[in-house]
Amino acid sequence: MTRDDLLTLLRAAQVNQPGLEILIVGSQSVLGAHEESDLPRLATMSAEADVMYLRDGEYEEEITEIVDARFGEGSAFHETHGVYLQGV
Repeated sequence: MTRDDLLTLLRAAQVNQPGLEILIVGSQSVLGAHEESDLPRLATMSAEADVMYLRDGEYEEEITEIVDARFGEGSAFHETHGVYLQGV
C-alpha cells in the first residue's frame, strides 16, 4: 500500500460517513509519518489498513460494520483498488 492508496481509502470512508474520524492503528500508520522511499519494501506490502472509527472522540462500533462492508476485504472497493480497510 502506498500513501496515495491510504489517502484514497480514508477519503472514500470519510465521504460515506460525514463527521467520522479514522484512527490508523496498524502497520500502515507508518505511511503518515514517513516517506515511502524511506521505508523498507516490507512496510508497504500490506493491502489493508487497520483502523478505528470515532465520532466526537467516541468509538463507533456500528460504523465499523458499515465501513467494513463498503471498504473492507472482498468489497467492490477492494476489488477495484486492491486495498481495503480493516476495522478493529
